[in-house]
Amino acid sequence: MKMVPKVASGMQTVLTTTANQLAEKHQLIVRQRKFTGETLAQTLVFGWLTPVHLDGQPVALAPS
Repeated sequence: MKMVPKVASGMQTVLTTTANQLAEKHQLIVRQRKFTGETLAQTLVFGWLTPVHLDGQPVALAPS
């Protein structure tokens, strides 16, 4: 069980601080409002972790 806190801490860092730094570095977020590098990373990661509608059909994050 010692691994769970380490993974949680690492994910929190990557999905917050690191994501904001990378978004700024690569100019992904021009003006910081409610959408930040943090929210972009979390949207993508959690969107890909749950790629199924409630009716069981797969979900695409973007049209293909």
